[in-house]
Amino acid sequence: MRNAMAMALAFAMAMAMAIARPVISRTHRVDDCAPVITRWRASEYNTFARVDSDERRARTIGAMARARNTTAGTGRRAEYAQLTRQAILDVARELFVQKGYFATRVDEIARIARVAPATVYAVGGGKNGLLRTLIESGTDAEDIPGILAHIESITEPHELIRFIVHATRDKFEQWSGLMRQVVAAAPQEPGVREILQTAHDSMRGGLALTAGQLDRMGALREGVDVARATDLLWLHLCNAAYFVRTDDLGWSLDESETWLNEALAFAVLGHPRQRD
Repeated sequence: MRNAMAMALAFAMAMAMAIARPVISRTHRVDDCAPVITRWRASEYNTFARVDSDERRARTIGAMARARNTTAGTGRRAEYAQLTRQAILDVARELFVQKGYFATRVDEIARIARVAPATVYAVGGGKNGLLRTLIESGTDAEDIPGILAHIESITEPHELIRFIVHATRDKFEQWSGLMRQVVAAAPQEPGVREILQTAHDSMRGGLALTAGQLDRMGALREGVDVARATDLLWLHLCNAAYFVRTDDLGWSLDESETWLNEALAFAVLGHPRQRD
């Protein structure tokens, strides 16, 4: 009887050990559970861990793809917005030059640029805002810092005169069409007068820098200080003076440049024998 009970107890313990399933956390390694995990259980755990890793990798890749798509979408929208803005500005400039400020209509700018009129207002704030943006793109152009730096680097007076004459000629060629309309509209439109003043202030700043550099060289003629030299440069090189020579007198820009080099050398520097 005792033997039968012992055998029954042993059989029950064996069955209990055979069916026992230890709980394994995802953070446990197979080695940690080695004493209680059979060879089949270790294989099952490795399969589970591999599947779990693949799921996490898939989630990471998906998140990265969504981030790239979001970034690409933002980049495309920004690029499209910039292209739209530039198209509006290009059309506005062309119409201002061809038709004048007052004859240009926002609806026409929108139609040619292939946008809604509301977009023109949103991008530029209407005609006045577009004109201001166009003029400021000239006063803040990428080549301006280089021009100003070169003015300060020149140490020979006649070379500096030739440089500033040629620089103003280049700017006149680029902007004369638009500036002609700005000058025409300024007397009747306060906003345009402010824009014209912005252009004038920018140019006078460069001419004042030129006059100061000539003064540091000791090259200004007797009786001409920096303020007077700035005025003389303005008198010869402002847009209005260029319009007189090209529109009223019919001079070519080559003729104008040749005359300016001679006239400014005399007006600002004086006769060469006075500088010896």
